[in-house]
Amino acid sequence: MPRALVEVIRDDDSLYRRVFWRHLGSGDEVLPIAFTSNVVPDDKISVDLARLTTEEQTLSGGRKPAEEYALGLIVAAHPRSLGFEVIHRPSPTNVAHSQIEGENTMTKCYLLAEGVRIIRRPGAGQVRPKGLDD
Repeated sequence: MPRALVEVIRDDDSLYRRVFWRHLGSGDEVLPIAFTSNVVPDDKISVDLARLTTEEQTLSGGRKPAEEYALGLIVAAHPRSLGFEVIHRPSPTNVAHSQIEGENTMTKCYLLAEGVRIIRRPGAGQVRPKGLDD
């Protein structure tokens, strides 16, 4: 199987992030724990480069059933503004796989969470919020 080409991720590129339903607060608020592993800030946060995948593919790529995840959208400039690198790291099973990499803290987890827009909610009633052009 040929290796996928590595894409340059632009600041205006959209990234998809699966958000486990327990990592959502009231409404569509993403909790900072969504950017941790075992409650420790994650220095390598998996995302998908939206222009290389679909919402459905991203949702179905988790360890749990797709219905247990919300789908968040992050513009690449946001994590970069916090000092992270955003790098395309395709895998053999996911050409869109990318990572937000860098030294992470709980403060940065809060700031990352503030930059996520939920575009699909968990479960069968997945509805895109009004006003989204993406």
